[in-house]
Amino acid sequence: MALFNIPKRQVMSTQAILKKTQEIQQPKIKLKSGTLINKLASIEAQVQEALGDYHCILLDSDEKWIEYCKKAVEGEYVALDTESTGLNFRDQVEGLVGVCIYSPNQIEAYAPIGHISNITEQLLPHQVSKEAIKLGFDIMIKGGCKFIFHNAYYDIVVLRAVLGYFVKVYWDTLPASVLLNENEPHGLKYLYDKYVMEGSAGIHKFAELFDGIPFCNIKPSVGSKYAAHDSRMCYDLYIFQKPYLTKGTSECDECHLEKVVDLLHNIEIPIITVFADMRWRGIWLDFNKAQELHIKYAKLHDDAVVVFNEAVDIVKDKILEYIRVNPNSLLEYPVNYNSPVQLQILFYDILHSGVIFEKEPRGTGKHVINEIVNNPKYRDKPIYNIAKAVFNVKAYDKVLGSFVDKLPEMARYDGKVHCNFHSLGARTGRISSSDPNNQQLPSGFYDVRNMYSPGKGRVMISLDAKKQEVLIAAETAKDENMLDSFRKNLDVYSYLASQIYDVEYKDCLEFNEDGTTNKDGKTRRKHAKAILLGLMYGKGVRAVGEDVNISFEKAQELVDKFFTSFPALKKAIDQTYADLHTKGYVETMDGYRRRLPDALLPKYEVKLPAYLKEDLKASKYYENLYFTKLNNCRGRKEEDCVVAEAKKKGIIIYCNGGKIAKAERECWNARIQGQGSICNKRMMLNIYNNERLRELGTEIVLTIHDELVITCPIENAYEVCQIAEQCCIDGSSVGFSVPAAFDVAVFDSWNGNEYRFDEYHNLVKLGE
Repeated sequence: MALFNIPKRQVMSTQAILKKTQEIQQPKIKLKSGTLINKLASIEAQVQEALGDYHCILLDSDEKWIEYCKKAVEGEYVALDTESTGLNFRDQVEGLVGVCIYSPNQIEAYAPIGHISNITEQLLPHQVSKEAIKLGFDIMIKGGCKFIFHNAYYDIVVLRAVLGYFVKVYWDTLPASVLLNENEPHGLKYLYDKYVMEGSAGIHKFAELFDGIPFCNIKPSVGSKYAAHDSRMCYDLYIFQKPYLTKGTSECDECHLEKVVDLLHNIEIPIITVFADMRWRGIWLDFNKAQELHIKYAKLHDDAVVVFNEAVDIVKDKILEYIRVNPNSLLEYPVNYNSPVQLQILFYDILHSGVIFEKEPRGTGKHVINEIVNNPKYRDKPIYNIAKAVFNVKAYDKVLGSFVDKLPEMARYDGKVHCNFHSLGARTGRISSSDPNNQQLPSGFYDVRNMYSPGKGRVMISLDAKKQEVLIAAETAKDENMLDSFRKNLDVYSYLASQIYDVEYKDCLEFNEDGTTNKDGKTRRKHAKAILLGLMYGKGVRAVGEDVNISFEKAQELVDKFFTSFPALKKAIDQTYADLHTKGYVETMDGYRRRLPDALLPKYEVKLPAYLKEDLKASKYYENLYFTKLNNCRGRKEEDCVVAEAKKKGIIIYCNGGKIAKAERECWNARIQGQGSICNKRMMLNIYNNERLRELGTEIVLTIHDELVITCPIENAYEVCQIAEQCCIDGSSVGFSVPAAFDVAVFDSWNGNEYRFDEYHNLVKLGE
């Protein structure tokens, strides 16, 4: 153990962590001393030169702001945007700098609130008070104004700190733009330039001027010219989107967007407030647990580094010899496991592993490490132990750096982690999170979740959908044979196995009636599960066979039998492929679209040089020649030979087979994942809007894949579980012929000590 000098990770005491949560740090401007004033002067000059003729209203007093709000009531629609000192939660709730506002019966305006002097760091005069901001919003809300935002999730959290409530969102151009086209950037300025100005806008270019300087340091007279226009852009983008997302218009009818309209107004806009509330409330962090986990995983990390060094030490002589012969190489000893260059030399030049991952002949990334660890051919070679050690060390690096050590830092503001939630974070429409990304909690480290606490006197309740994606697949396909297994409350994978193997259901269960393991049944169930999930995730027969270690022929036989047993599912998958190649997109049951335009590409594209294009006869000849050759190819290598041959003549060939195949792999799963996300959002809305659950102190704190986590006071846990489970069943089963089912569990922390209810509905820890 003493061979290697391993620096120990610092262990921070609970008191030190708690002390850090009380520290207040002002935002710092990362500019060299003496350059701030010059930089601001340059910004002012450039804004004046470019936007000197641009007119907006600077609402630099309470009276002007209130007057604008009163007139806005007459215009009915109000577009809003906020400026704050940063993107983290503390900067949002404490750092409101100004409000951008536009109503169609007035010109756009900017109300400065938190601009400061760069000399005294005190608030500048001639700004609007937060009390007046609240009064103005109260006037507009009472007057029935309809508020329009771009990314309302951010703005209503910022305004919540001032108003004391979440502003009701009428329209949000961000989710609207995602529903209309998920495959493009969704920044306001980009969309405004593309769809409203058709590429002629220029004001968006000034965003780069403010990089590195908090907006509060910009003079209101300068910043207003840039900021105020955001609200006008938002309104103009809304005007563009509205016909497409309003039933009965020609635009909506021609594009068949009726279901998308329902998604926007019934799910995506209402869910904004739910996610904003989750971010506002945050999740309590257990600092004692964080310290305990830090000690545990820091030691495991250091031990893993020792194992890595010991594995590498076996080829120490070869490494030292390589360094002697190649003194200018970046390799060193001990080898740095975090250096891709050093691992590259170790794997390919010293251990002579050969190509491990064809697309990256000298790769050292996670997929390469996984291939070495999981491929039996490396098992008895030094590279296996080294790769396995790298895998373990990096796993501990991730769990420490991204969660165990990071979460306490993120909870410094008030002892809570205020996650960001993104309703349409994935292109399939699935929910994602960031800061932190809870979906990426490393598997196998479930005790990390125990850092999330419900708070004093409360419990966490997990509502986890049971086989949600399988049920959605059955409902999408309307496969009565599959749905029947849900109606009978059978284990769906065992039921599928019984159909594939043509044996009784009990012979496909994992366990016998006496509790002993049913070896054959477990194997059959495993195969059935691999087939179904493989098909849902776009895997081919060969990949499915590799997952369960059976031959291609056996896998093909099982897949064929599977489709024979569930013909409606086969028909639905085939129809999905057909729709994809006809329309370029697929839809969920509720109409969320996943656009995969690569499916419409021709398999081959032949681009002729200019000298051949001029000769029609020659161009026709070469096009036919290479299309014929390509269509006769058997595999990628033969295609590559044809492409290389054509290139010598200046003919460029694009082989789109890979792109088309990728779209095909994604299309069925996109329908399932997208519908699952819609079900989860309905569940959340049902819980959030349930008056009784609100009376019982219920709060939604997390959503991870198919799991929803809520908290409530301990004494209300039983009633909350009953109501919340029914809310989830109702929300996730809209349009289904079979109600969804959930595993409901009560914990003292996320995945911590579990409780059960006794006969009097009191909570008792399991085992007591």
